[in-house]
Amino acid sequence: MVAFVGRERELATLTTLLRTVASEVGSSRPGRCLLIRGRRRIGKSSLVEAFVDRADVPTVFFAAAGASADVELEALREAVAGSTLPDRAVFADAVPGNWSAALRQLAGILPDDRPSVVVVDEVPYLMDRVDAFEGVLQRAWDRELSRRPVLLVLIGSDLSMMEALGSYGRPFHQRGQEMVLGPLNPAEVGQMLRLAPAEAFDAALVTGGLPLICAAWQPGDDLWAFLGAELANPVSALLVSAERFLAAEVPGSANARDVLSVIGGGERTFTSIARAAGGITHTSLTRSIDVLVAKRIVTGELPLWTRPSKDRRYRVTDPYLRFWLRFIGPYLPEIERLRGDLTLQRIRDGWTAWRGRAVEPLLRESLARLLPDGSVPAAAAVGAYWNRSSTIEIDIVGADREPIARDVHFLGSIKWLERSPFDSHDLAVLQKHRAALTDDPLTLVAVSRSGVTATGLAASYGPAELLAAGRPHTSVTAIPATASSRFGSSIRQRAVSQRGRRLWVFGGVAMRGGGVDGRSETGWIGVASPALARSRSAACALALFSAFVTPCRSASRYSGRSALIHSTCSTTLSMTWSSSCCVICGATTSTSTRSAKTRACARSACDLLACSRRRSTSPAIGMTTVVACCGCCGVPAGRISSTVACCRSSVTGMRSRAGRKVVCAGMGCLARGFASPEWPGAGMGRCGCGGW
Repeated sequence: MVAFVGRERELATLTTLLRTVASEVGSSRPGRCLLIRGRRRIGKSSLVEAFVDRADVPTVFFAAAGASADVELEALREAVAGSTLPDRAVFADAVPGNWSAALRQLAGILPDDRPSVVVVDEVPYLMDRVDAFEGVLQRAWDRELSRRPVLLVLIGSDLSMMEALGSYGRPFHQRGQEMVLGPLNPAEVGQMLRLAPAEAFDAALVTGGLPLICAAWQPGDDLWAFLGAELANPVSALLVSAERFLAAEVPGSANARDVLSVIGGGERTFTSIARAAGGITHTSLTRSIDVLVAKRIVTGELPLWTRPSKDRRYRVTDPYLRFWLRFIGPYLPEIERLRGDLTLQRIRDGWTAWRGRAVEPLLRESLARLLPDGSVPAAAAVGAYWNRSSTIEIDIVGADREPIARDVHFLGSIKWLERSPFDSHDLAVLQKHRAALTDDPLTLVAVSRSGVTATGLAASYGPAELLAAGRPHTSVTAIPATASSRFGSSIRQRAVSQRGRRLWVFGGVAMRGGGVDGRSETGWIGVASPALARSRSAACALALFSAFVTPCRSASRYSGRSALIHSTCSTTLSMTWSSSCCVICGATTSTSTRSAKTRACARSACDLLACSRRRSTSPAIGMTTVVACCGCCGVPAGRISSTVACCRSSVTGMRSRAGRKVVCAGMGCLARGFASPEWPGAGMGRCGCGGW
């Protein structure tokens, strides 16, 4: 049996609602209602069951089956009889004659001195089979259920019907909160299947994050082993789930099924869909697309830019259904003849090209969750841009709103190939497309499966960074540079923070750091901000110090940024361990320097960080008894009586306690020259990039 994973946010929402009910026991209306909608087999019932198991309160769980009203009423009586409600026997003694009486009788046996939970699964079936069910439900809630300390959970798979249940003008409007349950995100899929970051994205594309399909993935199998096993089994979840979904969501609509197959096959524009569908009229095609969009099976996207556009493109919303329509559905007869090997080879041949486009929505969603990140700001909308002739296509557009933006914050490109990094040619194409749209020097970012070799980007993201965005309370700092250190030479260095823990990542393998006096973890990790992490001087400083680091205890409260305290500074300069972080840049300041007389580099370090972009001297920091690190590159700044100029500028005005002039290590790094810092007892060594 596969363990329940993920859904932390949803479980927290349910727990909060139940606590609210408990806190209002004895009030006039302590009841709360939650409407949960999501596609079939997405895990709605499993989520609520997991919540009920943890809550340990009296509960009744009823699931409608689409039968007649009388049969469903009898099923409700059986569900109450098998529940954990203390007065469940009373409900069985007096058999209700209709649904209005049943809900009123159910409310009467709920405890009034402690919270309870009532779950009604597949509510759309009742809306179809029970006359005026919405009005019956509204009356029962207003008169009976809301006056009891109960959490009423209504679950439905028909997205349009569940959305209509709480919409304006309907009887149950504004009587419950709404939750839309999506599939497991790539991080949760990777956790469930124990896959590496890049493979987790592949698994999310094939399984769609559906727990039922993920449960068939055997531990240790790669994508091709999983597909081989599923294609050899004609009744596997991978093969039949889509058929059942389509039979329930698009019954008896031949045109809509044909249009969906064409869109799933790769056609995106109205004209190309009409051509591929063959013989369908303009009116029928419009009606079919409207049906698919209303049911959230297909989405129509517009280019994200400051100018309006009518160049709409359509795609299948669910990654699994998109995969099934492209590779499985058209070849089911072949699979039923036990020739799944032919289908598997067809998937292998077309996988790279199909994945390159199919993965883009997942990557954009992950990037939106990850931002802000140093030099890349948060964006309310992360989409894409294309023109009518497709001569200009930009994979990532971050803006303040969609589809017509007021301000565009950044542009980016996606390259998702196994052995081909994002290089200077890809950057040149992105710059060319930017120049065709605007004269503004918009920030450029890259998302790549195999790393980045181009220079001139504000930021780049790989599978590990994007996957971590889907984990709760997780922040990622990527260092796209190679530097020698005592741990080895020329390794790609990353620092990953998850739930306050620090991991080292060497070549994709995570290792837990060992403690030093119970206060920190040993290692070379230690950066002040994501922007600093991507600089070459940061890699120099990290390799230089082979720093002992400890996580900043307050960093997780601010935008999820990763900030570290350089404990090398603390050991060299007797910095107290009761340190705090600058909430903007992560620079450190000890408690001994918090006074009107002395200011450490906490706030001013933010100006120092900006210096790396302006390449000009930032405001000097007046340090009299400062015990801290330079917020720009991590070089210790000791007891200095004079001012400290920015380490990124051409000015090197740092002086040690002994009065000898000190050249900044970060400056030596940037210049690739030889800088000889004179720091008594610091134990510095040569950095692999040429500095100290």
